[in-house]
Amino acid sequence: MSKPRSKVVAMWIGASRLVAAILLLCALGLSLAESLLTASMSFSTGAYAIAAIVLLSSGLFLALSQRETRVLDVLFLSATCWVVASVVIGLLEGGPTVNLGETVLAALAAAWMIVDWTILGPSRRPRLSTIWVTLSYPALWIWYAMIRASAIEVYPLPIVGPEVDGPLAMVLSTVAFGLALLALAGLFWVVRRHRPQFTSSDRLHDVRGMP
Repeated sequence: MSKPRSKVVAMWIGASRLVAAILLLCALGLSLAESLLTASMSFSTGAYAIAAIVLLSSGLFLALSQRETRVLDVLFLSATCWVVASVVIGLLEGGPTVNLGETVLAALAAAWMIVDWTILGPSRRPRLSTIWVTLSYPALWIWYAMIRASAIEVYPLPIVGPEVDGPLAMVLSTVAFGLALLALAGLFWVVRRHRPQFTSSDRLHDVRGMP
């Protein structure tokens, strides 16, 4: 069992995650305001909410115990990919001038989450199988979007509407979205996997026995 980082370092990283969570909660408020106007939940809305919960949970756990768990580590990777995807989708939907405040807040949080997971995370090398968790929320959201679309015939991004582009285009778009998320998670995994390992005195204390 590796030695924990100093309490000061753990508190600093934990506090930075709380700040990132606050940024996402602000972005979530803006996203919810738009969702109320359109009577639909965008991909970004759920992504911000889940990522904020993961940041708050991991930040508090780290600050209080100076430890990381495998479960929160895997969720952190997935949430990072979802927030990055939300920023990209926001830009594709209407450019940087649309929902500028939401995009900037989410981009700042995403940038810190990338640095946190790839550089500041636990020194143990993550398993490649962890990247598949990245597809969990998108799969649920696509299921929700399809059910909603069957009623009102509106297919929100990143799904292409079959009424315009045909069912094949919709399927290909959905598959491409999933593959893009896996590729992003894989990139973060490679960076974390092959980064220089910290000395034992700098490592975060890992909780054993977690999946």
